Amino acid sequence: MSDTQTTILNIPGMHCEDCVRKITKVVNATHGIQTVQIDLGTKTVQLVYDPEELLIAEFEAKLAENGYPATKQPLPRPGRALPLH
Repeated sequence: MSDTQTTILNIPGMHCEDCVRKITKVVNATHGIQTVQIDLGTKTVQLVYDPEELLIAEFEAKLAENGYPATKQPLPRPGRALPLH
């Protein structure tokens, strides 16, 4: 098994629990996803996946085919904490 990668996808068309169920079906039918967090409030899906088993572009295409176009959200970069004043 190779190292995993994390991607956050914005899914603006996700607006109800039925949407979450449909997206979950797509996730469950996709090989290579290790963990998933679906957040209806922020309309995002965070995936931890094996890049040797899953190409994110293919997963995005599956979501779009099911009515949920998605775009990648940049991951926060680790860095120096700024002081709060």
